[in-house]
Amino acid sequence: MVIRHGRSGEFLGCSRFPKCRGTRSMPTGVKCPKDGGDIAIRRSKKRGKAFYGCSNYPACDFVIWDKPVAEVCPECGYVGAEMKSNKTRGEYRRCIKCANEWDAPEMQPEAVAV
Repeated sequence: MVIRHGRSGEFLGCSRFPKCRGTRSMPTGVKCPKDGGDIAIRRSKKRGKAFYGCSNYPACDFVIWDKPVAEVCPECGYVGAEMKSNKTRGEYRRCIKCANEWDAPEMQPEAVAV
């Protein structure tokens, strides 16, 4: 499988394209809390809005709307959180497994050497 670019973004496609037409959604690096499969980006059929769901789709129906990030939950220790934000609170994280919320880590500005 190689990374390919299409009209709906990046995806994994077979390297022998005309003979092999196998494709997969691009994984995000976060595991599904239900069955341990990879969470991948997908698009809704009606409006084309991006959402994130388990790669073992017919067997597992886990989906989330916000982008998953590989951060450790301070309460349960699970590696997987949703990147959420709103006007009043700003950016924060929400655990995919236990729904615990915490503030997003501050990004350090890089020092510019002159």
